[in-house]
Amino acid sequence: MIPSVKIWCSLELKLEAKYERIKMLKTIIMENFKERFDNLIIDKLSVEKNQIIPNARFMNELGADSLDMVELVIEFEKEFKVSIPDAVAEEIKTVSQAENYILNLLNKNEIK
Repeated sequence: MIPSVKIWCSLELKLEAKYERIKMLKTIIMENFKERFDNLIIDKLSVEKNQIIPNARFMNELGADSLDMVELVIEFEKEFKVSIPDAVAEEIKTVSQAENYILNLLNKNEIK
């Protein structure tokens, strides 16, 4: 094999191995995300895990008031190291809306 081809193949294998490790870590992080996300809601709103379903409304089914929502958003920001603008936070009504918004922020941050 030509030396430059050999070097290229070696680099390609190393990059592939790194990519696989990154993929594995991302899977672990995302699995951990849901647990951390749910635990914040459980702790802040004093609800049971089985109440945290995608369409559950924070201010109805989960019993949050406006102060709880402000505090929950602050906890999300601290835990996941993201910034959620007030205007966006006011529009978040359900568990899935909060989860999807934070995941989108995390994915955008990962690309940078």
